[in-house]
Amino acid sequence: MYFYNDLAVKNRDLKGAFDQQLALEEEITLLKYQDSELSSMSYVEAQAIKIGFTPMNERLATLDLSSTGQVASLAR
Repeated sequence: MYFYNDLAVKNRDLKGAFDQQLALEEEITLLKYQDSELSSMSYVEAQAIKIGFTPMNERLATLDLSSTGQVASLAR
């Protein structure tokens, strides 16, 4: 009798672990989907515009990182 009771308890614990694993896998899938949505360039650009970023009108200047001089630039 003790053996069957112990086995029933372990089976219930095992089922709980499988249910928890399934719930975690579903949550991971949802988070991966949200990550892909939030990291899409169109979403990033739309959010940047909402907080005040403006499209670039000029090309960026490149600097030689191996040079010994230091450059700082502030523009408004």
